[in-house]
Amino acid sequence: METLTETQIRRRVESAYRLFVIRDRYLLQCDANERSLTHKLAEYLVPQFPHWDVDCEFNRDGKVPKSVPSWRGNISPSDTQAKTVFPDIIVHKRGSDQNLLVIEAKKSSTAATSEDAAKLAAYRSSLAYRFVCLVVFPVGPAGRPRAADDVSFPYRSTLTG
Repeated sequence: METLTETQIRRRVESAYRLFVIRDRYLLQCDANERSLTHKLAEYLVPQFPHWDVDCEFNRDGKVPKSVPSWRGNISPSDTQAKTVFPDIIVHKRGSDQNLLVIEAKKSSTAATSEDAAKLAAYRSSLAYRFVCLVVFPVGPAGRPRAADDVSFPYRSTLTG
């Protein structure tokens, strides 16, 4: 299994983001749906992580839905055990507990909130993602994408593996 440092992860995500901006800037300029943006970014992440699976809104932990007991944002009354979660993008090994990276994405028109930060922290603690990343897509005609500004790793990794 490939062991990656935070610096290596950051460089790979920023590289994929820059390629996304070069090839798909139109999606940012026309303020496309967040799912469209994350899907295209995930496509550019695939070659950056050749030994891993890259998925959008993947909600499985083995054969059961991924859940985060420590995150209590917007809980449905029917979800009594834990919050079922749909991370925007994940880099992991399907069918195993090897969770490398989770990416939460927001458009600049709906900036990240404290709930997003709590969700990232919960992904890291409850689902053992080694790294968590927040991407804020600068949308609209005035948006000026810069990987150094738009891609952040708000929590340092303390997990090993």
